[in-house]
Amino acid sequence: MVAFAILVSGHTPYSQWNVYRQEHLLILTHKDDSQGYELGKSLATHLAKNLPSSQARVTRAPNLARVASLITTGQLDLALLRKNEARALINGQTPFAYVDGKSLRAIAIFDDFVLVSRADFPAAHAYRVAESLALGPDNPSVAGTTDKGSGLVIHPGVLAFLKGQPRPEFVNRNDGSNDHDHDNNQ
Repeated sequence: MVAFAILVSGHTPYSQWNVYRQEHLLILTHKDDSQGYELGKSLATHLAKNLPSSQARVTRAPNLARVASLITTGQLDLALLRKNEARALINGQTPFAYVDGKSLRAIAIFDDFVLVSRADFPAAHAYRVAESLALGPDNPSVAGTTDKGSGLVIHPGVLAFLKGQPRPEFVNRNDGSNDHDHDNNQ
């Protein structure tokens, strides 16, 4: 009966998930890494506090392979990975030989972790995330966001923030038109 109601109404739980993803900045972790999940929660709390319009949340995939799939196929924009996992994904090494992770870019690098996005994550969003992470006494540091020799490429929006350049314009990924800015503080 419930399945019939869903079919008749034309709504699916998947479309509701799409709306949720569009309204919230989700930081993807996985269930096999409790330390990563705790850091992800801390980052989401920090971003939600300093950038309320992001409505940042942490979410967990069942395993690392699912994280790789979700981030590289554009289903989610941010993932928190251990540095060695990010390097393996970027370089197509085991267990990621089937995934093209070359487009991943570092947003912030922590002791053992890196917050990554794809290259098509809007520069204005990356800039705003880096800027927000750098705010306040409880900030995770964005300064010094480099990991020489690791293969991790810094997102251009983060580089602009680190260089003190103006925030890039919001641009829609699909048609080049201006994107919306969830934040009223332009």
